[in-house]
Amino acid sequence: MEDVDIEEMRQLEDAHWWFVGKRLLVAALLEPVLQRGELRVLDVGCGTGGVLAHLRGQARTVGVDRSPLALAYCRRRGIARTLRSEGLLRRDAG
Repeated sequence: MEDVDIEEMRQLEDAHWWFVGKRLLVAALLEPVLQRGELRVLDVGCGTGGVLAHLRGQARTVGVDRSPLALAYCRRRGIARTLRSEGLLRRDAG
């Protein structure tokens, strides 16, 4: 993603129906496991951290993203456990 797209996502993420729905869906799918406690969640492609912030206090989370800007937004949300990925390696077809 380009930085401008990440900026837009951060502005929309807390209230836009898509992001709200995604968080509700993730919470509903994880509910049985969350109730047991000590769940560990790895969010690959975590973006600006909306899902991770939603799971705060319910699970131990780690976010991974390629974008330093997205990870900076995660840290601003108080999400300390983040890692930067380098993306997929490309192999030449020939």
